[in-house]
Amino acid sequence: MTTAKLMDEAILERLTQETSAAMVERMISLFVMESKKRRDALSDAAHSTAIKIIEDQAHTLKSSAATFGAMSLSADARALEAACQQGQDDTLCLALVAALLSTLDETLGVYQARFNIQ
Repeated sequence: MTTAKLMDEAILERLTQETSAAMVERMISLFVMESKKRRDALSDAAHSTAIKIIEDQAHTLKSSAATFGAMSLSADARALEAACQQGQDDTLCLALVAALLSTLDETLGVYQARFNIQ
């Protein structure tokens, strides 16, 4: 996966033009913090096969990731949400959770490095 797919700089630039660099940094910091919470919630839900919780977390991640240019993360979350909504086999949903968590960790690493977030 390329960094461009993990973080779309054009979207971040547009957000900066619409607000300010300082505001984008604050929003990205919140995005990273909330995404970590959602990662933990997804992981917990996967362990108990709580498909509705997985679907809800995927829905939220899909939207926030797209807002901040994390396009690969948004696409993975969209696929997971759709699988849950369509009543796909739990095994498929859990495999999609694993893929999403991997993309999420990689994405967070890129954003943390770019915005110097711990």
